[in-house]
Amino acid sequence: MGYGDVVPKDAAGRLIASGVMVTTTPLLAAAFALLTGSALANGVRKVMQMSVRSPEGSYRLVLDVHPARAMGTC
Repeated sequence: MGYGDVVPKDAAGRLIASGVMVTTTPLLAAAFALLTGSALANGVRKVMQMSVRSPEGSYRLVLDVHPARAMGTC
């Protein structure tokens, strides 16, 4: 990946470069997902005025916006 000015010449180099390209993108995406998931969880805790963590047991959080507000007419 890049401008193509530096490229591997042999099969082993190409295999290593392919492996790096195939694994780096998912790892970066996973790190970003963890970061944004944590930020979202903190935001939900703040909105729900929860002190430390989620309540015990299973639950669902449903958020909705009135269609008029979503259109900006209110």
